[in-house]
Amino acid sequence: MASKIVLVSAIILFVLNHAQAENNTEFAGYRSKGQLGKWHGVRAKINVWPINDVLYLSRSSAYIAVHNGAEQIAAGVHVYPEMYKDYNLRFFTYWTAGDGTKRGCYNLDCPGFVLADGANIHPGHSLWPLSDINLGMRYITLRIKKDEETGDWSLYREDKGGPIGGMTLVGWWPKTLFNGLVDSGNEIEWTGSVFYPSDETPPTMGSQLFPKMLEGGAAHFYDCYGFTTTGSIYEYDYQPYPVVTKPECYNVSLWYDTGKPGYKHFFYGGRCPDPEPPSV
Repeated sequence: MASKIVLVSAIILFVLNHAQAENNTEFAGYRSKGQLGKWHGVRAKINVWPINDVLYLSRSSAYIAVHNGAEQIAAGVHVYPEMYKDYNLRFFTYWTAGDGTKRGCYNLDCPGFVLADGANIHPGHSLWPLSDINLGMRYITLRIKKDEETGDWSLYREDKGGPIGGMTLVGWWPKTLFNGLVDSGNEIEWTGSVFYPSDETPPTMGSQLFPKMLEGGAAHFYDCYGFTTTGSIYEYDYQPYPVVTKPECYNVSLWYDTGKPGYKHFFYGGRCPDPEPPSV
């Protein structure tokens, strides 16, 4: 009986300690307002890695997003043990609307994102194989684009081919969910992100290598581009700006533009338990 009381007390103490801990969210990526501040979509080829040090209440993500004020739609990959009860890298979708008080959700956890018939990946699906420094790089290529006829925001997967210009429609966010995003986004984003309670060790972002490693193993976003209000690829200066909140742990390289259409890319990531100066 005494041992049960001790066990229950320990569990209660664990929960209370975590409930009192502050949560931290860190980013390392790029955003763009472009020249006009009106976007009808975003696209990227996202490098995918196993992330093996994410503790239960933490998560690590890489994603693309369209923003309008507090409203956001996003798609990418993450490790989120509390949600899935495992440590697999999984594909996810996310949305939030209104002034931030109309809470959206991940995946299909609430009415919002509509899964398309014939989708070749479902929100929450585990990804495999993943990148390995010795065996090569793996990717998932995603496109969020406003449907010029319906006004809804469609999500496509490109890396597995498909019947729509070599892509497959995964699903869409109905325009009726949104206020600002019913028209357009004012920013687009390509980013890595980590979330962790202050009493947990911060997780790895990306490959855990710092962006200065470049092709030597740093995680990356390739073919980063956005779509104009006519639905075409934006070919001009994106004027991207870095969003880096903890540079001693997670950082970005320069934004590289090779001059080829769409071939804009950068490297990102790192880890906190063994930080190094933010030289990239």
